[in-house]
Amino acid sequence: MSHPDLNPMSPDAPCDALLIVSYGGPEGPEEVRPFLENVLHGRNVPQEQFDAVAARYHAIGGASPVNEECRALIGGLLRGVDDGLGSPDAIAEPRVDDVFSRVRELPVYWGNLFWHPLLEDTIAGMAEDGIRRVIAFCTVPFGTEHSVRSYNRAIDAAVKKANVPDFMVRQTRPFYHHPLFISTMADRLTETLAMRIDWENELPPRDDRPAVLRRLPDAASHFILFTAHSVPVTDAEIESYQAQLKQAGSLVADLVQLEQFGIDWDIAYQSSGNTHGSWCGPNVIEFVRSLRERFPGKKTVIACPIGFMLENMELLYDLDVELRQQCKSLGWNYDRTLPVSGHRKTIAMIRELVAEVYSPLVPRRSLGT
Repeated sequence: MSHPDLNPMSPDAPCDALLIVSYGGPEGPEEVRPFLENVLHGRNVPQEQFDAVAARYHAIGGASPVNEECRALIGGLLRGVDDGLGSPDAIAEPRVDDVFSRVRELPVYWGNLFWHPLLEDTIAGMAEDGIRRVIAFCTVPFGTEHSVRSYNRAIDAAVKKANVPDFMVRQTRPFYHHPLFISTMADRLTETLAMRIDWENELPPRDDRPAVLRRLPDAASHFILFTAHSVPVTDAEIESYQAQLKQAGSLVADLVQLEQFGIDWDIAYQSSGNTHGSWCGPNVIEFVRSLRERFPGKKTVIACPIGFMLENMELLYDLDVELRQQCKSLGWNYDRTLPVSGHRKTIAMIRELVAEVYSPLVPRRSLGT
């Protein structure tokens, strides 16, 4: 899917277009089964397992919000909703500022791994449009071996099928420790906590996270559970993945100042597959069952899906249905933050990540080690 209202780059530019690559999802009950057939193609999945996964989609209405999330993301890129949030270096260095201006002019395309618009159709269309040099942004914050391989294989297969020898795709880096990703997750968490406060006739303070936590009743009774997609231990550099998650969670916790207000946090995993082999844990359900002994006095679990960029079925079902039910059975309150989605800071981050690939003049910003 392209957006031809943007002018193409000049022939001497280092790239011709921006490609948003995502997972895809059904947008109605009638699309659930064909979507899952795409996802599970080539795997020997028992019918009862297939039906069980389909039932999860139907339990939330048969539609995943992920495609609409992608449309909103692209809409933000086209509208320039990140105005005023660009890299500080762009202001100080005219040449870098020029790079950002050129990145804004890139035509934007969108392709999914498993549902329309399919990546192979999008890349074929790009080739027909004369595009040859592409920067791809994949909607996955963390650079696990499992996710990187999945997206790389899909992109390589789509390029091969297009049969255009000089078609080149360069990808942006993982962004789990980018300052704008961390800041947006901190905003999402603060927004969720603010909704638990009776502000009476006041408005929640903007850009003052400690002011929100100071007003939060019984702050220490809240537990923040950062969640991420489980991955096969045999297929992933599991230690690296867990280290990335711990770093990102720590950065968000420090920015929100959770420790100063006595709010504990930890990381658990969701949405593990049913294939053979081990998947990294602890699972979110198992973790919450053990929460009472590990952290006595907690009354509210706030799930913060730091491992996901976009709202999707796995958040709506695995967290908002299954985890919510588990918390209720234990007598605890449940709430959840939004992922970063198309937040204005997310739009600025994408442009900055693309600019890094576009030009070596752009600094690679990150937090932590």
